[in-house]
Amino acid sequence: LISIADSDTIFYRRSGDEFFFLLFKDEENEAIALVKKISAFLQGLSEKRFAALKDFVCDASFGIVRYEHSGPKAVFEDHNFFDACRLSDLAMYDAKRKKRLYVLYDVKEIAALLKDGKIDAKIENFAKEAGR
Repeated sequence: LISIADSDTIFYRRSGDEFFFLLFKDEENEAIALVKKISAFLQGLSEKRFAALKDFVCDASFGIVRYEHSGPKAVFEDHNFFDACRLSDLAMYDAKRKKRLYVLYDVKEIAALLKDGKIDAKIENFAKEAGR
């Protein structure tokens, strides 16, 4: 996975099969392109390395959150990086439950979720709905 991202991307393993990619670009298209690149890699891996295993699929779901703590699109003024991570986790479980490759929360959705303050409960609910 590290080789898929460019040199401006920070990658780290959160736990088990959960990873974060931190992009320092101001374009949502860059994040979506990275998601599609990772997905294509996993699909190829599934077809090449695990072809003999019936019903085995190697895929992923992604949650994308734009973290801006200052400027006109900022919604994280009173929040921190860990709130952004929790929101990306929520978006990932949202993608799983909707059976989509990714879910991208826009500024309005992020602001509403932060204002509501029940992110952990929503993560738990979405995870249950996704069968996790």
